[in-house]
Amino acid sequence: LLAGTLFVLGLAGCGEKTDAEVTATALAAVTDDSPVEHSEAGSNRLGEWTEGSGLAMVARAVDDPAAPDTMNYDPKPGTRLVAVHFELGSLSGTHHGTPHAAKLVDSRGVKYEIVYGAMADHPEIEAVAVEMGERVSGWLAYELPEDAVPMFLEYKPSVWRRNIELRVSLVE
Repeated sequence: LLAGTLFVLGLAGCGEKTDAEVTATALAAVTDDSPVEHSEAGSNRLGEWTEGSGLAMVARAVDDPAAPDTMNYDPKPGTRLVAVHFELGSLSGTHHGTPHAAKLVDSRGVKYEIVYGAMADHPEIEAVAVEMGERVSGWLAYELPEDAVPMFLEYKPSVWRRNIELRVSLVE
């Protein structure tokens, strides 16, 4: 607890805040030693960070419709490809980032799984270990019906003895 408090105080005294410093404020709340963590944090607009369970995330941009990579992906009739620029950071310990745990939620509450190898113009985010203080970013692709309206990106990784739920807005 003392180390986390000193870390947050040290960042607070560094002048103008960067994205990493803003997200570091959650560190003090992550010092609970309970075996099960639960967070239902969320953002209200595109580009706004959310924090919980030692993680921080943001959706930077939405490409709707996104250009498909026709060599690897054949869209189903009546659907379109939606790409989301996603960034994930660790505020506490090491987190094994799992892009498949990020689901797109539409205005009706329907959740969509990632479609791998579908985007022509954007680099996909990869599954990678994210150390404390590090961030990773890349794009995620989803196949949505033509009439679906993307609203949120929900990140719910399956982590032993932890229930992590983060949600960011896809609406400006």
